Amino acid sequence: MTNRLLTILTASLLLTGCIVFDKKSESVTFHQLAAPQATPTVQGPLLFIPRVTLPSSVRRPTLVLIDEANNVQVEDSQRWATPLDRGLAEALGQHLVKNTGRPVTNQAPGESHLVLLIDVDQFALNHGTAVLQLRFRVENDAGHLLAEGQGTWNSPKAEKPEDFVRAQSENLAKAALIIGKVLAPLTTKSGPPR
Repeated sequence: MTNRLLTILTASLLLTGCIVFDKKSESVTFHQLAAPQATPTVQGPLLFIPRVTLPSSVRRPTLVLIDEANNVQVEDSQRWATPLDRGLAEALGQHLVKNTGRPVTNQAPGESHLVLLIDVDQFALNHGTAVLQLRFRVENDAGHLLAEGQGTWNSPKAEKPEDFVRAQSENLAKAALIIGKVLAPLTTKSGPPR
C-alpha cells in the first residue's frame, strides 16, 4: 500500500511540473545603500526617522530602474537587502549622525524627540544619471512643524544596478548635508519659523 502511494505521489509531482531537472536558477545580487558608521557626539535632541514614503513604482523588493522616458527595468535577480523605505531611512540616519553628531533612531522613542519625515518624489535615472528628489519636514514630538525643505541631487554614471546604488548613496549623502544644516538650530522646544 505505501509503495503504491509513493509511486502515485512521485508520478503526480513529475506530471505537474513541480520538479524541473534541467533548469538552473539565476543567482541573486542583494544591494544596500552605503552609509558611514557613526556614533553620536552630542546629547540630543534625539532624531526619529520613520520609514520614508516612496513612489509606488519603486516600492518593491527588486531594484527598479526608471529612466526619463518612464521605461521601467526590473530584474528579479537584483534585489534590495532590506525594504527600500527602511534602507533609505537608516542610511540617511547614519549620514545625519556623522554630519550633526545627533543621536538618531528608526524606532519611535518614548522620550522627547524631533521627527524627520521624508517623501521621496523621484528615485530614478535621467540620461545615465541617478536622480534623488525629496521633500522633508521636521516636527517636534507633538507634531508641530519646525522646518521643511526639498531638494534634487544627481550623481552620474549610474546605468548598471550596482552603479545606480552607489550613485544614489552619494545623492543621499548630499541630501543629508542639507538636512543637517536645517536641523542644526532646532530643539524639541523650537517654535515655528518666522
